[in-house]
Amino acid sequence: MAGEGQVGRPVLSLAERDRRWAALRAMMRERQLDCLLVGGFRSRELYDTYVSDDYTEGAVIFPLEGEPVAITWAAIRVLRAQTAAERGQQLWVSDYRVATTGAASAEIVREKGLDRGRLGVVGLRTQASTESGCILPFRWWQEFTETLPELAIEDMYEPFCDIMIVKSDEELALVRYAAEAGEAASRAMIEAVEEGVGEEMVYTEIMREIYRRGVGLHYPN
Repeated sequence: MAGEGQVGRPVLSLAERDRRWAALRAMMRERQLDCLLVGGFRSRELYDTYVSDDYTEGAVIFPLEGEPVAITWAAIRVLRAQTAAERGQQLWVSDYRVATTGAASAEIVREKGLDRGRLGVVGLRTQASTESGCILPFRWWQEFTETLPELAIEDMYEPFCDIMIVKSDEELALVRYAAEAGEAASRAMIEAVEEGVGEEMVYTEIMREIYRRGVGLHYPN
């Protein structure tokens, strides 16, 4: 019954992952990059999720060759991914690690033999609404670069976004689903508004409809 439980929603497949990764690696070859550092941390845009299909409040180290590494400051996010895999969910990234500092993250780059290569960075700047400037925490970035003094670094924000902005059929299905959730929440608001009903109750009905569809909210929504 549509009114009970979470409404079925589209999910991104491993084919979508492979499409994204192939596009990023084609860009990396064109620009002669050995690795990407895609930062998300606690930003609005969460660029790292484009690579990992997960939210870790960290970043992804994405080499031209080999497996990427999702880094996070919280062990609970690593355990969450491991639990999901044990339950049969196919993770986009199999290597999750706790790296609470820029220096610890730099050691992963060194481990992969890329400490003297060319690194493209996503997160040194952004043009997202309500969020200008750098996504990467200053102290984290300072430690990262000091640990890898021979690493050549290039800002890849715009080339990355040029790839990200072109939507596949799977991504468009998610956009349409989110739009439908927004329309349903708007209807719930209209139905809840009556004389004497407090705004907290209206908000409750809006959020009930959104969460019932498995959709989350992220500032500044």
